[in-house]
Amino acid sequence: MSRILERIQEFKEKYKKLKELDEAGQQDAIRQLYEKLRGFCEVNFNEKGLIDEITKLRNLPYKSEEYIGSKEYNAKIINTKINRFYSILLRLEERQKEIDFKESQELSRKETRRCKLVQVPVSDRNKSAKNFYDKSQNHYEKAEGEYEKKSWAESIRHYIYSMEHSIKLIFTVVLGKYPESHDFQEDICKSLFKELKNKISSDYKGIKEDIDISRISFIPHFWTEDYKWAEYGNEFGQPSELYGEDEAKLAKLHAEELSAYSCLIYPQEQKN
Repeated sequence: MSRILERIQEFKEKYKKLKELDEAGQQDAIRQLYEKLRGFCEVNFNEKGLIDEITKLRNLPYKSEEYIGSKEYNAKIINTKINRFYSILLRLEERQKEIDFKESQELSRKETRRCKLVQVPVSDRNKSAKNFYDKSQNHYEKAEGEYEKKSWAESIRHYIYSMEHSIKLIFTVVLGKYPESHDFQEDICKSLFKELKNKISSDYKGIKEDIDISRISFIPHFWTEDYKWAEYGNEFGQPSELYGEDEAKLAKLHAEELSAYSCLIYPQEQKN
């Protein structure tokens, strides 16, 4: 149960105790409860209509016009306040349960999508790297074809996939593992880039000056959202409306840059 639902349950318990009080006690108690409920809703829901409703009920007079000047409490008004208080609690409870359910569903989806690492045995690394190299080149060639046709969004989509496979090739050769995810902003991927930097510094001294780890880390982060947008679009428009020649040129340059780094780490003789 979420903290907000727990607080609503506390209000419900206090509501039950109202029934045990006399009219004078109920008058004081319900006013205090409305004050607390208003503060609770301002912090957790902040809806003007709801706040106004609570304020109006809190200020509802206890005496009807026929009792003006008398000390007699209007039981009907008190009961109205109490009943409406409980009605608000039920609405808040139902709303919060729906919010909690949606959040739990989203958390579950995130857990499902959570980036997993694929461990590649030493005996399979060359084969796996060759597979990533071939996929990277294949997507690059498709991107070039779409670029020539001025299909900018489609070319960008293939350039991004080419980048992804170049990065996974590098991870496979250097670390013997790679992330399943397309999203290189995942925490586990960030850790991989740090590990990659250390490994290249220690094991690839002959070429480390030619490999810019900052660029290898930055470029896939830069295009993380675009691989979806270039295929499906987003709230701002369809892919063809979002991307133009300038973005395609940049994607092309980045794909070529990552491919060049992957070829330094995975030289030509290993690809044959």
